[in-house]
Amino acid sequence: MRIGAIVPQGWTGEYDGWESRPAWQRTVAVAQQAESLGFESGWLFCSFTTVPQPKDELTFESFTSLTALAALTKRVRLGHIVICTAYRNPALTAKMISTMDVISGGRMELGIGAGWKRDEWIVRLRLPRDEGAPGDAG
Repeated sequence: MRIGAIVPQGWTGEYDGWESRPAWQRTVAVAQQAESLGFESGWLFCSFTTVPQPKDELTFESFTSLTALAALTKRVRLGHIVICTAYRNPALTAKMISTMDVISGGRMELGIGAGWKRDEWIVRLRLPRDEGAPGDAG
Protein backbone atom coordinates (compact mmCIF):
# COMPACT_ATOMS: atom_id res chain seq x y z
CA MET A 1 0.00 0.00 0.00
CA ARG A 2 1.19 3.51 -0.85
CA ILE A 3 0.06 6.42 1.28
CA GLY A 4 0.41 10.10 0.47
CA ALA A 5 0.03 13.23 2.57
CA ILE A 6 -1.68 16.49 1.72
CA VAL A 7 0.90 19.16 2.56
CA PRO A 8 -0.53 22.37 4.04
CA GLN A 9 -0.47 25.42 1.80
CA GLY A 10 -3.33 27.57 3.09
CA TRP A 11 -6.12 26.37 0.79
CA THR A 12 -8.33 25.09 3.62
CA GLY A 13 -7.62 28.06 5.90
CA GLU A 14 -4.87 26.41 7.92
CA TYR A 15 -2.71 29.52 7.52
CA ASP A 16 -5.37 32.14 8.25
CA GLY A 17 -3.67 34.89 10.26
CA TRP A 18 -0.15 33.44 9.79
CA GLU A 19 2.86 35.37 8.57
CA SER A 20 4.16 33.94 5.30
CA ARG A 21 7.62 32.84 6.48
CA PRO A 22 6.50 30.66 9.42
CA ALA A 23 3.73 29.24 7.24
CA TRP A 24 6.23 28.23 4.54
CA GLN A 25 8.52 26.73 7.17
CA ARG A 26 5.61 24.58 8.36
CA THR A 27 4.83 23.50 4.79
CA VAL A 28 8.44 22.38 4.35
CA ALA A 29 8.51 20.67 7.75
CA VAL A 30 5.35 18.68 6.98
CA ALA A 31 6.68 17.56 3.59
CA GLN A 32 10.01 16.53 5.11
CA GLN A 33 8.31 14.75 7.99
CA ALA A 34 6.04 12.86 5.59
CA GLU A 35 9.15 11.76 3.72
CA SER A 36 10.96 10.68 6.89
CA LEU A 37 7.90 8.73 8.07
CA GLY A 38 7.85 6.74 4.83
CA PHE A 39 4.93 8.38 3.05
CA GLU A 40 5.06 7.68 -0.67
CA SER A 41 3.97 11.14 -1.81
CA GLY A 42 3.13 14.72 -0.89
CA TRP A 43 0.31 16.66 -2.56
CA LEU A 44 -0.78 20.28 -2.94
CA PHE A 45 -4.03 21.73 -4.22
CA CYS A 46 -3.83 23.65 -7.48
CA SER A 47 -6.18 26.40 -6.37
CA PHE A 48 -6.03 30.14 -6.15
CA THR A 49 -8.93 30.69 -3.79
CA THR A 50 -9.60 29.18 -0.38
CA VAL A 51 -12.45 26.84 0.56
CA PRO A 52 -15.23 26.75 1.40
CA GLN A 53 -15.44 30.48 0.59
CA PRO A 54 -12.77 32.58 -1.12
CA LYS A 55 -11.03 34.92 1.31
CA ASP A 56 -7.96 37.08 1.34
CA GLU A 57 -5.68 34.77 3.31
CA LEU A 58 -2.27 33.25 2.71
CA THR A 59 -2.30 30.43 0.15
CA PHE A 60 0.90 29.24 -1.52
CA GLU A 61 0.84 28.71 -5.29
CA SER A 62 1.26 25.03 -6.07
CA PHE A 63 3.68 24.88 -9.01
CA THR A 64 6.23 27.12 -7.30
CA SER A 65 5.76 25.40 -3.94
CA LEU A 66 6.15 21.90 -5.39
CA THR A 67 9.34 22.97 -7.17
CA ALA A 68 10.77 24.29 -3.91
CA LEU A 69 9.69 21.13 -2.06
CA ALA A 70 11.39 19.03 -4.74
CA ALA A 71 14.68 20.74 -3.89
CA LEU A 72 14.08 20.25 -0.15
CA THR A 73 13.14 16.55 -0.21
CA LYS A 74 14.93 13.53 -1.60
CA ARG A 75 12.58 10.57 -2.06
CA VAL A 76 8.92 11.48 -1.67
CA ARG A 77 6.93 11.84 -4.91
CA LEU A 78 5.24 15.23 -5.35
CA GLY A 79 2.16 16.37 -7.20
CA HIS A 80 -1.00 18.38 -7.52
CA ILE A 81 -4.33 17.10 -6.33
CA VAL A 82 -5.44 17.53 -9.96
CA ILE A 83 -4.90 20.67 -12.03
CA CYS A 84 -7.58 22.25 -14.20
CA THR A 85 -6.50 22.14 -17.84
CA ALA A 86 -8.29 25.37 -18.76
CA TYR A 87 -6.42 27.54 -16.24
CA ARG A 88 -3.13 27.48 -18.12
CA ASN A 89 -1.90 27.16 -21.66
CA PRO A 90 -1.30 23.41 -22.21
CA ALA A 91 2.19 23.99 -23.65
CA LEU A 92 3.15 26.08 -20.61
CA THR A 93 1.76 23.43 -18.24
CA ALA A 94 3.73 20.71 -20.02
CA LYS A 95 6.91 22.78 -19.87
CA MET A 96 6.45 23.58 -16.17
CA ILE A 97 5.72 19.97 -15.20
CA SER A 98 8.60 18.58 -17.27
CA THR A 99 10.99 21.10 -15.69
CA MET A 100 9.68 20.23 -12.23
CA ASP A 101 10.17 16.55 -13.01
CA VAL A 102 13.82 17.18 -13.89
CA ILE A 103 14.40 19.27 -10.74
CA SER A 104 12.77 16.56 -8.60
CA GLY A 105 14.79 13.75 -10.17
CA GLY A 106 11.69 12.17 -11.73
CA ARG A 107 9.44 12.42 -8.67
CA MET A 108 6.68 14.66 -10.08
CA GLU A 109 3.11 13.37 -10.51
CA LEU A 110 0.49 15.03 -12.70
CA GLY A 111 -3.28 14.71 -12.41
CA ILE A 112 -5.42 16.63 -14.89
CA GLY A 113 -9.11 17.49 -14.67
CA ALA A 114 -11.72 19.90 -15.94
CA GLY A 115 -12.08 22.04 -12.80
CA TRP A 116 -15.08 22.32 -10.54
CA LYS A 117 -14.93 25.41 -8.35
CA ARG A 118 -16.90 28.38 -9.73
CA ASP A 119 -14.76 30.91 -7.84
CA GLU A 120 -11.64 29.52 -9.50
CA TRP A 121 -13.10 30.04 -12.97
CA ILE A 122 -14.07 33.61 -12.10
CA VAL A 123 -10.64 34.49 -10.65
CA ARG A 124 -8.45 32.69 -13.16
CA LEU A 125 -10.39 33.48 -16.30
CA ARG A 126 -11.39 36.98 -15.14
CA LEU A 127 -15.08 36.36 -15.69
CA PRO A 128 -17.56 38.92 -14.38
CA ARG A 129 -19.07 37.60 -11.15
CA ASP A 130 -22.58 37.72 -12.58
CA GLU A 131 -21.69 35.38 -15.45
CA GLY A 132 -21.56 31.68 -14.86
CA ALA A 133 -18.43 29.63 -15.07
CA PRO A 134 -18.06 27.30 -18.06
CA GLY A 135 -20.45 24.41 -17.58
CA ASP A 136 -22.85 26.30 -15.28
CA ALA A 137 -26.47 25.68 -16.16
CA GLY A 138 -28.17 28.99 -16.73
